[in-house]
Amino acid sequence: IIVGFPGETDEDFEQTLAYLRQVRYDGAFKFKYSARPDTKAWRWEETVSEEEKGVRLERLIAEQHAISGEMNDRWIGREIEVLVDGISTRGKNGGHPVQLYGKSREFKTVVWSADGSAPGTLRQVKVVGTTSTTLLGESVAAARPEPLVSIGG
Repeated sequence: IIVGFPGETDEDFEQTLAYLRQVRYDGAFKFKYSARPDTKAWRWEETVSEEEKGVRLERLIAEQHAISGEMNDRWIGREIEVLVDGISTRGKNGGHPVQLYGKSREFKTVVWSADGSAPGTLRQVKVVGTTSTTLLGESVAAARPEPLVSIGG
């Protein structure tokens, strides 16, 4: 979703927000418009200031985070199958417990305490919390012994 496209009015932006609320995407890529050489809009006059583009983008991000958070909260208490990708970035930083991350069948990112599961294995995880971008879980069953796919190699 691009905000601040040449000619975008306040009403246009409010309609974009209304549409976002109606459609309720799990997530969305959101950007401020910036002219790109060799595009049709490159020659069009900018009608939205950089400051206003920033304000609109912040509002759009906040709205999408709220929607994503509500949608993710619906996963709490469910057990889901997750394909293990590896150690999460947070788990690689000193001072934090090691965590694994992976993707559910619905392509949701899931993070849980490291339990020895190897990348490429499937893991049953119970969702115990969420953020606007991630499901937080705990292991509930043993990992399948063999990786389903070869990762990195």
